[in-house]
Amino acid sequence: MESSSDPSHSRVISFFRLFHTKHVLVLVINYVLIAAVLATFYFSNIVYIKIANIAPEDIYSPINTLYYNRIKTEELQKQAEEKVPVTPRIDPNVLDAVLSDIDNVFFGINDTRNNKIKTQADKIEDLQVYISNAKADLEVINFILNTDTVTLNQLQDITKKSITDLLSLGLWEAEIQKTNEFQQRIVSTIQSFHPKDVLIKPCLLLIQKKIQPNMFVDEAATNRAKAEARAKILPVKEEIIQNQKIVSKGQTISEEDLEKIKSLGLYSEEMNWKQLARTLFYALALLLLMLFYLFINKSSEYIERFNYFLLLNGIIFVFVLLFRFLLPISPYLLPAFLFTTLLVVFFDIHITFYVSITSFLLLSAAFGLNIAITVIYLLTISIILFVLKNFRKYSDYIKNGFLAAAIFAVFELIFSYLTYENSLLSNQWLVLALCLLNALISSLLALGITVLLESIGNFVTPLRLFELTDPNSFLLRKLFEETPGTYQHSVMIANISSHAAEEIGADPLLTRVGAYYHDIGKTAHPLDFTENNAGGNILDKMNPFDAVTHIKEHLEAGIRLAKANKLPSVIQDFILQHHGTTRISFLYETAKKEDPTLTDDSFFRYPGPKPIRKEVSIMMLADSVEAAVRSMQTKDTGLIREMVTNIVNSKLQDGQLSESELTFSEIEKVKESFVFTLDSLYHSRISYSTSQKKE
Repeated sequence: MESSSDPSHSRVISFFRLFHTKHVLVLVINYVLIAAVLATFYFSNIVYIKIANIAPEDIYSPINTLYYNRIKTEELQKQAEEKVPVTPRIDPNVLDAVLSDIDNVFFGINDTRNNKIKTQADKIEDLQVYISNAKADLEVINFILNTDTVTLNQLQDITKKSITDLLSLGLWEAEIQKTNEFQQRIVSTIQSFHPKDVLIKPCLLLIQKKIQPNMFVDEAATNRAKAEARAKILPVKEEIIQNQKIVSKGQTISEEDLEKIKSLGLYSEEMNWKQLARTLFYALALLLLMLFYLFINKSSEYIERFNYFLLLNGIIFVFVLLFRFLLPISPYLLPAFLFTTLLVVFFDIHITFYVSITSFLLLSAAFGLNIAITVIYLLTISIILFVLKNFRKYSDYIKNGFLAAAIFAVFELIFSYLTYENSLLSNQWLVLALCLLNALISSLLALGITVLLESIGNFVTPLRLFELTDPNSFLLRKLFEETPGTYQHSVMIANISSHAAEEIGADPLLTRVGAYYHDIGKTAHPLDFTENNAGGNILDKMNPFDAVTHIKEHLEAGIRLAKANKLPSVIQDFILQHHGTTRISFLYETAKKEDPTLTDDSFFRYPGPKPIRKEVSIMMLADSVEAAVRSMQTKDTGLIREMVTNIVNSKLQDGQLSESELTFSEIEKVKESFVFTLDSLYHSRISYSTSQKKE
């Protein structure tokens, strides 16, 4: 087999080698089920309606969402546009053209006045053409034709000045169309130059006939101003609350109603590919995030132990299912606490925190949960995961349920006031009751599911482990009554190994329970073992091969008892693995003395397998260390430390920890813990004389 130089590549390969057909099948089935649940949410309320259609039924919002009201936004934008004044533009060329036209008119007037050939009637007709191209006031024409040159020049000058004054501020076409008002304005302008009274009428006539508007709308600038006004209008954002009625049955569907229905994903004229993509994405994301955690944290235990892999997938699916059907009832009834409790009971705190947080975030996005409520749930989950660690007794579930309810309610109150959320303020007692009901029902359901899974799924939980520590349980009572020496030895190992497990972050309760039960097989032949036989070891009288067979039988007997009494498989691991493949050295040496040619020690080794879990490895070391230290005559700290080091090193050299999850740094901590505990247990006491004792 080729090996990759890239460690990450080889790690990926080794990770996926853990998966078998049954693992892949579970993932595929779970994916299909989760996608189906999401699809029922996205597609169950799809309606096929159009504007002006009659609503066939009441239509409610399935989720909380923010809706951008396009209709209202466009109305506000239109109103803003209408308020924008047009941007005027003065054309400077108009004034020049009008003044030039006036000059041409007076040039023609002068030319006509100086003509010696034309008759008076012809001259009047020509002037009418110059002035207005139509019949003008004969009185004005006669005045212009007969006045003196100085007065005519004054008329030209005042006319041009008046036009310049009128056009300097800009003149709209509409202003010119208002005849009477504009005429009064012209007269006022003319009078401002103090002309002779006889000049006002001809000047007015010339200006009315020749002036042109020079003020126009600047289309480009006006359009820019309107665009800026539209841009200043923020989109109208409205919150649609879950279960809010969008339209009533029999109501005519307006354009705004249709927009809301579309924004909620409840409208489709054909297959809604966007919703289908969301369904497939969220279902895939849930499972990929779970696998990602198992990969980065090397949690192969939850893959190799198929029942735990199946349980993890099952919990995620049930969470999605309950989330989907409880959310329409009330967002305060989501099964977050049930989900978190089951995870923390059956799995470690790290995977619980990761899976619960990521799953809730994904489902909140998938189902459109209100952001404030999402934050409340996440904060509550985070806190209770670090507070609610103990589920060893039935009462712990109820107690933790009340505590979770209190935390949830407090956060809901805080966020409601901080965010001015009226849902709680207006329904205070209802919401608080739902918070309490959610947490308590979750705790009771978690307790029931835990007990059920323990009985049918061979799962080990803190509740089950705590029950197994009861000295009055059948097996421990049997161990105490039939093998008292082994019982005391097991209790001693339980104390030593559980303390060491706690030091390295392993499970001290599991280690303690495993230590209690690891030697229950010795109840089959109690006298075969020296701790139960004060008169010596009867195995010394046997053939070494028969003696080895007797010793190894306590493993098989222990497994038979464990299965008969339905001990969890992880406790059975302690029974099978606590010796690993260690050699039974004293019998092997005895056999070698009888047969010097004997070199194969395989028969004299325990069948194994070697321990894998940290807890089993610690207990194996504690088993050997406790027996060795107990046999020492002098038990000071230095000698205990030396003995512990020798025992652990011999296990390492013999390869008994080759498959263990323990690291070298953890082994050092375990050794130090052994020394501390053993030194405390065997601490030498002052020897008192007889007289002192009597006194």
